[in-house]
Amino acid sequence: MIDLWATWCTACERERPKLARLEAAYRAQGLRVIGLNVGEAPDTVSAYLASHPVPYPVYLDPEFRIVDALGDHQLPTILIVDRAGHVALRSPSLDAPTLSRVRELLAALPSASEAKLSH
Repeated sequence: MIDLWATWCTACERERPKLARLEAAYRAQGLRVIGLNVGEAPDTVSAYLASHPVPYPVYLDPEFRIVDALGDHQLPTILIVDRAGHVALRSPSLDAPTLSRVRELLAALPSASEAKLSH
């Protein structure tokens, strides 16, 4: 799961606790959350994360290269990427329909240990 966000985005801030809880709940099934800060300087992001820590890794896209490739500029955007690297779901929030779809996708995937055995 990739969380596209920025420090100025209040809607993004509301999504982060939900993302952290979702990862904790589904970590055994292989769900991982990655934050991708969009369009901001490293110093800005570092200062923000010092006072608003997140329990998952955060990467930077200060020049919009990744989001340009993904075609997603709306913030927040949450992407579910399957193990093959395909975007299976795009959503602006972890609302009830999105959570339901995430659970469906996770249920349809082999467990992380099964996936390791098949490679």
